[in-house]
Formats: sequence, C-alpha cells, structure tokens
Amino acid sequence: MADCQIEICFGDQDLQLVLECCVPAGTTARAAILASDLPDKFPKYDFSLLLCGVYGRQVPDDYKVRPGDRVEVYRPLEIDPKERRRLRAKTHS
Repeated sequence: MADCQIEICFGDQDLQLVLECCVPAGTTARAAILASDLPDKFPKYDFSLLLCGVYGRQVPDDYKVRPGDRVEVYRPLEIDPKERRRLRAKTHS
C-alpha cells in the first residue's frame, strides 16, 4: 500500500500549526494525530480525547485518511462566543 501525504492542523491562542505528514495507507485520523509532533508541541492537551475532522467536517476516530486530507483537531471553547463579544465590546467602549 502507498503512503498518504496529509496535513494535520491545530492551534491555540498562542500558536497555530499546519504539519505536513506522510502516513501509511489505512492510518486512522486519530493515529495520525497521535503520531505527529502535536502532543509534544502542545502538552497541555490530551489529543486522544479531542475531536477531529477533515476539511471542517467532524469525522469518527476510525476514519481512514486519504491522500491530500487536511486533518483538523478541535479544542474546546474556553469562553462562550457571546460572552467574548460582550467583553470585547465593553473594553472598546
């Protein structure tokens, strides 16, 4: 089986990364994430629990990546978007 060239994306408020990876065909999205450098670069997150998706659509952990996929890791919101807008408006007025 041929290898798959994919991208793995993740970011927090301090750093955003897009990693290009080559994984064996049949690799799951979760396995690709765990095999990447992300767990080392962002140690405060448990990448075995975070949701993941491909091109903006959530996929199950057993989704097998395809060549050219952009695997995205979704972290939980730290604050409700409405509350963030309220706080931003309050500080700018």
